[in-house]
Amino acid sequence: MGFCGECGAKDEGGKFCPECGALSSGNAGLFGDASTALFPSAPAPPPAATSVRVDAERKATAAREMAEQARQDAAKAAVFFEETENRRLEDAFRLEEQQRLIHAANQREDIMARQRDAHAKREAAERQAEEARQRAIKVLTIRFSAREDAEAKAAEAKAAAEALRQKAMAAAAALEDQRRAQQQRALEREESRRLRDEQRERDAQAARATEARAQREAAERHADAARAKAELLRAEAVAAEANRLQKQSSLRHLQQQQQQAVPMVSSFQELSVQDTSAACSQCLAPCKASQKFCPKCGFKRVEAVIASAPAQQQRPTADQIATMEADDNEVRRNMASAQARLDAQKLSEQQSRSFASSLAAQAQVASASRQPPPPTSSNYALF
Repeated sequence: MGFCGECGAKDEGGKFCPECGALSSGNAGLFGDASTALFPSAPAPPPAATSVRVDAERKATAAREMAEQARQDAAKAAVFFEETENRRLEDAFRLEEQQRLIHAANQREDIMARQRDAHAKREAAERQAEEARQRAIKVLTIRFSAREDAEAKAAEAKAAAEALRQKAMAAAAALEDQRRAQQQRALEREESRRLRDEQRERDAQAARATEARAQREAAERHADAARAKAELLRAEAVAAEANRLQKQSSLRHLQQQQQQAVPMVSSFQELSVQDTSAACSQCLAPCKASQKFCPKCGFKRVEAVIASAPAQQQRPTADQIATMEADDNEVRRNMASAQARLDAQKLSEQQSRSFASSLAAQAQVASASRQPPPPTSSNYALF
């Protein structure tokens, strides 16, 4: 005897606790086998523990009684259910057996009725078969005679069909010959039309090529003229630039001469009094007073040399400087205008050449695409 290790209820010697249903052992104490093994000679519990244990034993006894009563009620209910189920099964089996017997009797009646109907139908079928056999014999006789007549008519029709076939073959051969002749004529007409079209296309291409060549030649002539004009404009620009540079050089030389003329006033005065001629400032060749350019080197003479000494001592006036600057600006404008005209002429020449080249290329491509195909025997494959 011991107590449950889970809830502390008194162990009644069963395998499970009647209070909580936990697994219990026969010699287990409050904490199972461990309590009896570790504490074999435990002291007596205090009075409070004894009262708790008594209450637990009382509750366990009441629970055990209730469990026993429930087990008995469950056993009675199981017996009642088993008896009720047995009676229901017996009633159902009895009813099923009755239905089976009734169904078997009905099936036997149906089988007998079907047998009688089948016997009657078999007799009727035998009568109908005999009648059909008689009718078939009669029909076979009629068909045999009809087949002989049909064979005779078929032989006649076959002969007529053979004759018609021969005529049809002859007509088809004649029609095929006629169709081939028509196709040959159509092919010849198509070939002649194609040749005429190709000739017209070649003529048109030749005309376009001639026109393109003429346009290219005109463009080249125009380009040559533009190039000559551009060369002329370039020469004019170069001449203008040379003139501007000469003017600048003359101005610088004049300034140098004026700067050098201050210590030589007396000598220039005597020279101007004795002789009216002067030397070139570039090559020192003798020049007349009326000459504007040196006859030896072509350099522009300084007109102020033949003037009086007070005039040589003066610097260029503002009007002279403005005039020279205006001349320089005009030369620059003329050069810029000439360069612009030259660029425009080059652009026009390039456009003309590109247009002529494109026309020639188009004419060449069209001529290549319109070349007649090489003669083959595919057009006469039908013949």
